[in-house]
Parts: sequence; structure tokens; C-alpha cells
Amino acid sequence: KKTVTESITNAETNLRNAFLVRGAVAYGRKNYELALASFEQLTLLNPQDTSMHLNAGVTAKMLKKYPEAIKHFKNVIRLNSPMSKDLFSEMIAMTLNDMKDTTATLGLLEEAIAKFPNEANFVGIQTDIYIAQGNIQKTQESLKKLIEKEPSKAVYHYLLGDTYYKQALSIQ
Repeated sequence: KKTVTESITNAETNLRNAFLVRGAVAYGRKNYELALASFEQLTLLNPQDTSMHLNAGVTAKMLKKYPEAIKHFKNVIRLNSPMSKDLFSEMIAMTLNDMKDTTATLGLLEEAIAKFPNEANFVGIQTDIYIAQGNIQKTQESLKKLIEKEPSKAVYHYLLGDTYYKQALSIQ
């Protein structure tokens, strides 16, 4: 029994190493499709491996496979990586700038704000989207959050005042 168990363990290790080498070499040669397939195989073999989810996410992003990249980045975040805040920023940028999906961006922003409530940048992006959408109520809520975090920042007060001015104009 011990010999069979050792053989299985060795085979699994060899398989992981083969996928890792194949992925790294393919990535180095800019064969991103093969690299992504290799990294994804590694995530299946070890779903707790944050580095392979990160490799798969970065490679998927390079291939403009944004939903796949987001899936892998979310796995890294789920595994409590210290890179979580940066990965949220990356996912938000992808959904907003590359995918042009403000609904998905707002969903990611809600997740990011829940995990990093003191990160004014996330609330700022959310506020910008609400301003662009013309959603005065949500804009005001977001601006009030920003003012709580940074009360001395004049631009937040100005923008909040502007929303009240726009409300007054629409009533008039």
C-alpha cells in the first residue's frame, strides 16, 4: 500500500510540475492560450493555489478574456491574498474600461467597498459612475461617504453642492 500511495503522490507532483513548466514556457514565448490552459489545469489540481489563479487571471486578461480573468482574480481574493485591494482595482478597471459594463462595475465596487470600507478610491469611482448616470440620490450618498472619509477635500463638498443645485433647477 505504501508503494502505491508514494507512486500516486509522485505522479501528482510530476503532473503539477509538467503543467507549471509548460505554462511558464508558453507564457515566456507569448503563447498565452497554452499558458492559460496550463495554469487553469493547475488551479483544478490545487484550487487553493493563489499563485496559479493569479497567473491564470493575468494571462486571461492579456488574451482579453475578461470574465475568465475576473473569475481567477476573485478566487485569489477569496483565498485572502494580500493583493486583494489591487485585484479589485484591476477587475474594476477591466469591467469599466474594457468591458464597458457599469452594472458589473458597480457590483464589484460594492464588494470592494464592503471588504475595504476605508478605501476612498473605490467610493470615488462609484461616485463618478453615479454622476455620469445622472443618479443624483446615489451620487449624494456616495459623496457623503467620501466627505466622512476626507472632510477637508473641497472637491467633494463642491460636487455635493452641485447635486443640490441640479435638484433645485429640476424643481424650478
